[in-house]
Amino acid sequence: MCVCTHVRVCVCVRVCVHVHMCVRVFV
Repeated sequence: MCVCTHVRVCVCVRVCVHVHMCVRVFV
């Protein structure tokens, strides 16, 4: 799931194989 705010700010949240969650921020 990726959420884009404003013009070039995208936050993608992915579920890792483990119970942890991976959060990536693309500017």
